[in-house]
Amino acid sequence: MAGIEGITFEDWNDLQIETTSIEISPSNPTIELGQTITLTSTVYPENTEHKKITWYQSGSIDRCATIVSANDNTCVVRGTRVGSDNIRVGRIDCSDSTTVTVVNPVGATLVNKITISPNNLNLVVGQTSQITASVTPSDASNKTIIWTVPQGAVASVDQNGNVRAVRVGNSRIIAKSADGNAQAWINVYVTDSVTPIDPDDPTPVTPDDPTPVTPDDPTPVDPVQYGDDIITYIKRVGDEYVIEKQYVGSLNFKTGGFFDSIVDYETDNLSKVYWVDGVNQPRVITLQEDWSQYDDTSFDFVPEIDKFPHVYIEKEHTSGAGIFKAGIVQYFFTYSNIHGVETAVVYSSPLFYADHRKRAGAPDDFVECQFNISISNLSQKFDKINVYRAIRTSVNTEVEMVKIANIDINGDSTSIIDDYVGGQSVSPTDLFFKGGD
Repeated sequence: MAGIEGITFEDWNDLQIETTSIEISPSNPTIELGQTITLTSTVYPENTEHKKITWYQSGSIDRCATIVSANDNTCVVRGTRVGSDNIRVGRIDCSDSTTVTVVNPVGATLVNKITISPNNLNLVVGQTSQITASVTPSDASNKTIIWTVPQGAVASVDQNGNVRAVRVGNSRIIAKSADGNAQAWINVYVTDSVTPIDPDDPTPVTPDDPTPVTPDDPTPVDPVQYGDDIITYIKRVGDEYVIEKQYVGSLNFKTGGFFDSIVDYETDNLSKVYWVDGVNQPRVITLQEDWSQYDDTSFDFVPEIDKFPHVYIEKEHTSGAGIFKAGIVQYFFTYSNIHGVETAVVYSSPLFYADHRKRAGAPDDFVECQFNISISNLSQKFDKINVYRAIRTSVNTEVEMVKIANIDINGDSTSIIDDYVGGQSVSPTDLFFKGGD
């Protein structure tokens, strides 16, 4: 290597032609429901030696746009439900993404009603059953039904309507029309054993229906089961008080024990009730929320973490990017909810050099770069995803910790750019005490 002035063996790898960017075409396309589109990728520079890339997406079975097939250069995507989804392509050093929006065909006849049969399910843990759905009108252009259950549900469902009971409790099974115009749901009640009905036992089936089950009429009028926990909402309408049943499930309520609650009236549109019972963890109800998606864990003050985020971080050295200190950078992620409770760290990134020379620096050294952060597989039990950045310039300096983002969770994925501007300084030890315990 002596013939090349200034080049050492350590620097030789820098002479290889590295990938600088990837571009997807078309950008942010719109397709009709049921249609397919072929996305193509171009790797720059064209003479790079590293053209091996991967197409991928996050999400679940109710995706709007779904990858059908993919190779290095092309990716075929089908519109499976009205809405939009993010499609990404990348390698370890760079990536690109595009949003595919799915719309109904012009003049399509939309589904306006879904009817599920049976209208409720009673299962034992491990038991299976099948539900079906019919749509109105019968000549709807797309009759496809997307079956889903809330996170942490007591039963699972596949796209053929096959239901399997997985644990004791109560949840909803939801049917959505692929055209995005209608949805319906039923309740599924799961017990751990079958209790035979005694025709001589006059015990009412439910508090709402005092008529006992008889051999001639084995179906309760009301889906509430004897022994279920019920939350009712008593409100004043004019000169009368109206009692509305808001939730039925298995919340482990204990009669005759300690119970205390606090009402938090924040605004006309946001009122909460917090309660403790000496048995379960503290719980909270937001009175104005739609409880149709709730299950037995939805009231917990500190929700159980059901999904850990997938995080992709790329460093970009471009003119006009942010100005970072020349040090080691690491990111940490937590969930939080509207009640102010924050989880422990749910993802911590690898270490990144801010400097392209892969070294630390003096406290007053700066480099021009930014970090592009893509987050997917987000839990829908929480309201926000929080992003913290830690940076250290050298061994003997203190870690600088900044909360750079507090992002609303409005779907399965989100993204941010960290250009070292803004954020809230926090103590590096703060993350040790997250988790709500």
